[in-house]
Amino acid sequence: MSNEIKTINLRCKKIITLSAVFALGTIAFAQNSAYQDINQYPKATKTNEQHIINLPAIVGNDSQNKKVEIYVGKYMETDGCNQYNLNGKLDKKTVKSYLDYYNFTTNGNVASTNMGCLNAKPENKFVSSQPLLLDYNSNLPIVIYTPKGYSVQYKIFTADNTTYQAQTVNNF
Repeated sequence: MSNEIKTINLRCKKIITLSAVFALGTIAFAQNSAYQDINQYPKATKTNEQHIINLPAIVGNDSQNKKVEIYVGKYMETDGCNQYNLNGKLDKKTVKSYLDYYNFTTNGNVASTNMGCLNAKPENKFVSSQPLLLDYNSNLPIVIYTPKGYSVQYKIFTADNTTYQAQTVNNF
């Protein structure tokens, strides 16, 4: 291999290395800046846990087409046939007049359908309370407090920009 090709390879390796260092530094800064607001929220207590959702940043107005659905629950043994629902509620609270967080309360009771299932096998499933639908906002974290032992899961929904026309019916 000629000296010229070795020099080019060495320069490429340096550029790739510097790019990787820059990218990792940018990611670390972005994560740190997202977590700076966490200190303004109440601290978790001995009986509850703080869960934090940092949504991916969005360029432009695409966040108008997105929603976040939050589920609070826990994994438990089910009969593998019936539908289960955790009794609980997410209450919205505010800190410093603009930072919202959510407090989940539950008595731990679970309701289920009561179908007779002959060949169903027991399953370990995530049993949650009714979900909470929120507007997508990647500028602030979503902070949720639950009793110890409960988990928080979420889905991100995206709508397309297509608008549909409803059919008009004249019944006269």
